Amino acid sequence: MKDVAELRSLTTKQIYEELLDTQKEQFKLKMQSHRSGEFKQWSLLKTTRCQIARIKTVIREKELTNE
Repeated sequence: MKDVAELRSLTTKQIYEELLDTQKEQFKLKMQSHRSGEFKQWSLLKTTRCQIARIKTVIREKELTNE
């Protein structure tokens, strides 16, 4: 996972690709939690949710600076 400084240095297209990859990872984790009754990786689910929020924030920052 990339930190905010690394995300800001990427192009918009690369940031959207990172967002898509992270959303796919989150989906896989959610499916694992629903399949097995004993899901032990709740912290990973929270981490991916926070990473998605960070990526969306950087995307919005770039939109505002381009206006």
